[in-house]
Amino acid sequence: MHSGNTTFIESLEPRALLAAGAIDPSYHPQFDNASGRPRDGAVHVQLNNKSLHFSEFSGKPTIWRQNPDGSLDKSFGSKGKITLPKAAFRVTTAPDGKIIVSYLKRWPLGTLPPPTLHLARFDINGHLDKTFGGDGDVHFDLTKPVYSLISAAGRDGKIVVATFSAPDVYLYRINNNGTLDRSFGHNGIASPTPPLGGRQIYARYIYDLAIRPSGNRIIAAGQDIDGWAFWTFSPAGVMESKQSLDGVPDNSITDGNIFSVSVDADGSVVAAGRITKNVGGDDTVDHAIVARYPAPNSDAPILLADLGAFTAGRTALQSDGKVIVSGGNKLFRLNPDMNLDQTFGSGGQIDVGFGITDLAIQGDGKILVDGGSNRISDVYTQVREGRLTGGPPAAAVSRKTLLVSGSAGADDILIGSAKGIITVTVNGTDPFLFSRSTVSSALPLLLP
Repeated sequence: MHSGNTTFIESLEPRALLAAGAIDPSYHPQFDNASGRPRDGAVHVQLNNKSLHFSEFSGKPTIWRQNPDGSLDKSFGSKGKITLPKAAFRVTTAPDGKIIVSYLKRWPLGTLPPPTLHLARFDINGHLDKTFGGDGDVHFDLTKPVYSLISAAGRDGKIVVATFSAPDVYLYRINNNGTLDRSFGHNGIASPTPPLGGRQIYARYIYDLAIRPSGNRIIAAGQDIDGWAFWTFSPAGVMESKQSLDGVPDNSITDGNIFSVSVDADGSVVAAGRITKNVGGDDTVDHAIVARYPAPNSDAPILLADLGAFTAGRTALQSDGKVIVSGGNKLFRLNPDMNLDQTFGSGGQIDVGFGITDLAIQGDGKILVDGGSNRISDVYTQVREGRLTGGPPAAAVSRKTLLVSGSAGADDILIGSAKGIITVTVNGTDPFLFSRSTVSSALPLLLP
């Protein structure tokens, strides 16, 4: 599909690439090995394969932007950086490249009153977006203490924020202009916890959010009273379903959490996290699990990958349906059927040499990993970055020509252009963004 202003693309020609899962020696990230604390939601692909990163330096949460070679992009924010409020919790990016930061005005400790939820939005180049609440920052008074915040942005520009402090879990939706969307849930707030805490849908924690582009459904993932679970909400904020590991033929599973969730091009949901298995008597062991749930109205089974006795962290989806997943120091790649991809690294995995906290896939197929080392009291004190060769390239600019690759099958390619930015989505990937000024060649559309 091709939409928006006139844009010309051609397919990528076959070329020799390094083996998938190899460390990319051309990447020299700005703050690799710097003293600091990596934060959640640490890395995002942004404009022209530039990337956003989020860590804390000297107690100051900081976003910075790197060029594709890892050098600091000083055209972003203030000399390449944005310094955030101390209570900044999570950074996410919208499909149009805008940057959303969620934070709490007052920290909920002891008998302190509930905090005020703040959202700040920046434009693609790191300046406060004053179309959002008038000054780029909006706030909402909360009625309960909050342990954590998770946020996600849809293609309609609306932002969903999940707050939790067990057993209270709430979802808020914010309009594109920064006002609370009162058409969502009950007066702007939805929850997977009913007033009487019905056992079948009782939520304890929400660790990640995703928005299904088709139908604009919201996926909230985490843990319920029985363990591993995620919930699907309609655009109106009505909870439609809860899914767990029911039906998986393993009676030894006793508990679990989902820490990362994403929606693939076919509508299937990929969830990663941890389950606890009973191995005899009172003995249990944790296992890293990645599960693919079939698309709505499909009778396909849940596909499960057990990666071993640790916890799976973050996931990213390639345009060919393969899944990249982190666990500790390791990165794994799974085929769409959830079997390890033996062509990646060594037997489907690679040890990057540091604890991975987040990952993202560039348009050229390379895999960015952020994390930390020198762990003291369960906190990393050194920021680490790396890049690996990955899957097939999806979109890149070469000689001012936008190159978009497909696969051997039927591809769903969406291209749009607005406000000087070209967006390219290949088989349901998060959009890759390119400056309109970087593309000038007028070539015919040539896709396999």
